[in-house]
Amino acid sequence: MQMRQNPYPPTIVDEHSGVEVPNDAHRIWNEGYYAAILDVMGMLFEGLNKVWPTAVSLIEGLVWQRKKEK
Repeated sequence: MQMRQNPYPPTIVDEHSGVEVPNDAHRIWNEGYYAAILDVMGMLFEGLNKVWPTAVSLIEGLVWQRKKEK
């Protein structure tokens, strides 16, 4: 399988400062799909870490209420 050439320039000129800066699109293209997959997985786990304590306490509350009813 032949790799396509990176269509993005390695640097771009910042609109506001006029300074040449590294182009994120060029870097992301070079890193490939694995980096993108790892970024998405990181975001998912970050979200789970925020939701997990709430879900656990909700389940504990439901179990406690169920035991109380019996």
